[in-house]
Amino acid sequence: FSAFCLAFLLPSCAHYVSQENRDKAQSAYDLIALLSRSGPRVNPATVYRVLDFLVSAGLVHRLETLNRFIACNAPGSPEHSPAFLVCDVCGRVDEQPGWSGSLRPGQWTGFEVRAVLLEVRGLCPACQGSAVTSCNPG
Repeated sequence: FSAFCLAFLLPSCAHYVSQENRDKAQSAYDLIALLSRSGPRVNPATVYRVLDFLVSAGLVHRLETLNRFIACNAPGSPEHSPAFLVCDVCGRVDEQPGWSGSLRPGQWTGFEVRAVLLEVRGLCPACQGSAVTSCNPG
């Protein structure tokens, strides 16, 4: 990383992902817009590199189906394999820890599991009672 990434982008991205709309996942472009409020426009590739670093450090999760990022509720926890409940209407994301208790890597002979990601799409409690049920993927 460059000095700019370490001094400004890394802490800023970590802050925005963890503080802005804690229950909604952020896209890289959402973060670019937030970062641009306090400085010059940032290159998308640079933000993706910073987000990849935060994911590899276990501080942020990438929601594959949405291509969005959300802060980890249990950073640094060993064997952390959460499930993500994603509301199709409002976009709320709830991280549910420890869902994979019955899923063991040894179940697949010769297969080395490196990551398990479960994203469950549906309606959150607030949206279940509303008349709006159309899909809003984010």
